[in-house]
Amino acid sequence: MDEKINKEREEQSIRMREEQKVRLNSNVYLVYHILRENKRKLRQQLEMNLREMQEAFLNNRDSAHFREQDAKMLLASNNNFLCDIK
Repeated sequence: MDEKINKEREEQSIRMREEQKVRLNSNVYLVYHILRENKRKLRQQLEMNLREMQEAFLNNRDSAHFREQDAKMLLASNNNFLCDIK
């Protein structure tokens, strides 16, 4: 009788350890999946932000270039105007 009880306890203990391993593995997989998904989302966000920053930089540089050209043209026309007055 004692042997049966001890054997049953041992088998139950083995089953519990196996179940814990399975739960641990499923939790590890779940965490891995969540981390992978978050990494993918973060990468997409960073790529989108980088694209927006590059576009803003190019637009600002272009507009600065054209503003500079307009300023040079205005200065040249003002100089011509002043020369014509003298």
